[in-house]
Amino acid sequence: MNRVLKSVLSGILLNVSVLSCSAQAKNCVAFFSLDELDYQGVDALTAATNPDFNTHTVANYIAEKTSASLFRIATHTDYPNRMNEAIALFQEQHADESLVKKAANNDSLSSCSLLYLGYPVWLNDMPFEVLAYISSHKEELSGKEIRIFSTTGSSSNTQSVNRIKETLDASEVTGSAVIRMSERDVYQNIVDKELIDR
Repeated sequence: MNRVLKSVLSGILLNVSVLSCSAQAKNCVAFFSLDELDYQGVDALTAATNPDFNTHTVANYIAEKTSASLFRIATHTDYPNRMNEAIALFQEQHADESLVKKAANNDSLSSCSLLYLGYPVWLNDMPFEVLAYISSHKEELSGKEIRIFSTTGSSSNTQSVNRIKETLDASEVTGSAVIRMSERDVYQNIVDKELIDR
């Protein structure tokens, strides 16, 4: 086989290899959301979920915009239908580390190169199911890029982002966006700027 033919074949094999790796790598969106709750008597600080706009809304947008696989983080608690009662239960549970260990998840994230992780912020923290999710996928997420999106009434997601960084390698978290209820009409602009087009 002459030198020119060898060079051509080597180039073809290299291109096939690159295409194969690109095909295997993909974007993923994992999110936690309670979509149907009664908001009577709920103030803006805790109204991170809304029948017309919630974390599920943002997750769907990101998945469609980035052609990502969509994973819904399962609830491991029977949250009450009334938001105030759900928040009260959240306060009791979010610091219980035993619940995190029990909440196993079978989603496979091994083929994801970039994970968009979404959740509502309740009282400046995230539902324990989210911490359980990333804890159970810690090995799969090692070395992969993670971008966080949160919905909230007016709270910050700083505390929850720090907990995620403590659980995973902090360098893997490369972006974070908070969408407040007052910004729901422009949430797509926020997500594009802070997460997708960065």
